[in-house]
Amino acid sequence: MATIPSQFQDAYNVNRFGVASGTASATQFPSQECKIVRFKADPDNNEDFLLGVEGNTSFPLDAGDDTGWVSASNLNQFYYSNVSGSAEYLYYWWQL
Repeated sequence: MATIPSQFQDAYNVNRFGVASGTASATQFPSQECKIVRFKADPDNNEDFLLGVEGNTSFPLDAGDDTGWVSASNLNQFYYSNVSGSAEYLYYWWQL
């Protein structure tokens, strides 16, 4: 039976990080192969970041919220938006 670290956090050799700034319309993340991904809203954000799939950004991340690890094959499966524009940030960490 696999342990939690071998399935998730420390099982992958490559760690990558990115930052997305707010945009009023649903914006697709770049095409990047991955195995797992994690999203975290900047703790200083004033507005929610909206996260989703297939162009639907309906899952709100309040300031400091973290999704935990999500299984995915490519970052471009996900979309984000934030009505306040470039003053807000969403951090993402993916492993492969």
